[in-house]
Amino acid sequence: MPANESEVKAFLKIFRERWPPKCWVLDRPENIQGISDLGFTIEQRHQEIMYLGYKDYVKGPEPDKNGSPGEIWFFKKIITRIEVYIKLKIWDYNGKTYVKCMSFHPANIREGK
Repeated sequence: MPANESEVKAFLKIFRERWPPKCWVLDRPENIQGISDLGFTIEQRHQEIMYLGYKDYVKGPEPDKNGSPGEIWFFKKIITRIEVYIKLKIWDYNGKTYVKCMSFHPANIREGK
């Protein structure tokens, strides 16, 4: 069942509060290539993720397929006329909340489907 608007906004609020200053993004090949294809700096990628909104939401939360704790949320956003696929994760461990960006690349590159 998809999340409603208030659930998505609550997730994004927690993500924004926990992500800076480390801004952890997985070093997957499609993410490295994606930032290059978009002509982005790391700071530009950071800003796009920080400004995600409810209308960018696609689906989630879903459990992590590798079995690790946490929830994965999926977003797509048009950036410089390119549809960008963004996958974010949030989890709790030892009383702390952690977040990371698992995917940030043009949607035509592997989407994990």
